[in-house]
Amino acid sequence: MKTYQYFWQLIRFRPGYYARDLGGITIRFALTTVQGLILKAFFDGLTGAGGLPLKPVVGWQLLQMSLVLLTTYIAVMGYANFTQHGMALLIRNMFAHILRLPGGKALPPDQDGTPMSTGKVISTLRDDVDEMAHSIIIIDDTVALAVAAVLSFTIMLRINVWVTLGTFLPLAAVILIAQRLGQRAKAYRSASRQATAAVTGMIADMFNATQAIKVAHAEERLIARFRQVNEQRRQTMIKDRVLVQLIDA
Repeated sequence: MKTYQYFWQLIRFRPGYYARDLGGITIRFALTTVQGLILKAFFDGLTGAGGLPLKPVVGWQLLQMSLVLLTTYIAVMGYANFTQHGMALLIRNMFAHILRLPGGKALPPDQDGTPMSTGKVISTLRDDVDEMAHSIIIIDDTVALAVAAVLSFTIMLRINVWVTLGTFLPLAAVILIAQRLGQRAKAYRSASRQATAAVTGMIADMFNATQAIKVAHAEERLIARFRQVNEQRRQTMIKDRVLVQLIDA
């Protein structure tokens, strides 16, 4: 299944919730340009250029703020319901697929060809489903930001061409750099997920093999190994979080 096909099937599962999310966040971002127009009208009134007096400006600002809060609430509730329903659908389909297969082939092999551990299966069902359900926010943000950018660019272009280019060209360079960093962020995210799965799987193995560990007197060696695996996870998670914060900034 292609990525766009997956997104389309997920949207078709709960189109109403997705429409609320996409429409709410698009209007919310578009309303940010209205704030600038209201302030422009106020300052035009101060200079005698045919703007608005103070009371209508305050009224328009209160209306704009109310619409922002309303559309934000609609978008958040739509997104939360859509992603939770999507996660339930994905988990249900994964369990149904597992139960349809023979016991020896129900779970896919790990990257090294060995059977996938219980802890990694749980981690996959939890983390992969969460990422796949929330990944659709890329479409929402792209549409909403594109609408806001077109409105802002049109308004600024009518004011001054050179100021507009001086504003958007550095922004385009920043976006290009962020895209390049995004490739490295994907590698860090994959490493952090593998490290988390290794820690989760080791915890499950320790609980399942408690008696064997005590008989072999392997407590100290096992704890040392667990600390080593956990330290690897800590390092990969720090790299992942730092790079994500850098891109977001």
